[in-house]
Amino acid sequence: KTRSRAPSAAIRALALSAERDRQTLADTELSEQLSAGVESLSDSAQRNRLRAALDVTMSRLGQVKVPVGCWHGDWVPWNMTSRGDRILLWDWEHFAEGVPLGLDGVHYRAQQLRMFKGTDRRVEDRWVREATEWLLNTFQLATPEIRATLLAYLLEINLRYLRDREEDPRGIPPREGWGLSLIGRLTAELG
Repeated sequence: KTRSRAPSAAIRALALSAERDRQTLADTELSEQLSAGVESLSDSAQRNRLRAALDVTMSRLGQVKVPVGCWHGDWVPWNMTSRGDRILLWDWEHFAEGVPLGLDGVHYRAQQLRMFKGTDRRVEDRWVREATEWLLNTFQLATPEIRATLLAYLLEINLRYLRDREEDPRGIPPREGWGLSLIGRLTAELG
């Protein structure tokens, strides 16, 4: 059985199971992994674009203190089953600690929208609104924390996309939706 809504209580419980003190976004393990991951990309054009997006994000939001915990890394309706309030998750290969709280919930909704609604700007904007509301309601994050969390998520997902396709002999096709253009729009809003 797949769920249309993210199982917020279960996502919150997992995230808080490895809760740490608040850290600046720049000091999180995720930030360190993003920096190293970007530098390891073999395609210089992709590496430069993602590094620029990471640099802008850190220059504008790197000092925002975020609550830190863990995430499954690919919590989506098709990687789980449930019965009542019990949930069984599989595909834990992207599990990580030292990440801003809430990444699983925003990923859950992003992937649902990508799969069932498409990847155009209108759907991206819907995701930003819904993810913002979800982070506010589930973790009571303030606006700067929400922005830092959303951009950290987008950077991680784009890095994952590029790494997963580096060995593709056809090259790396542009990511449709939730790509660098959305990161650019969100960082531009920061001023």
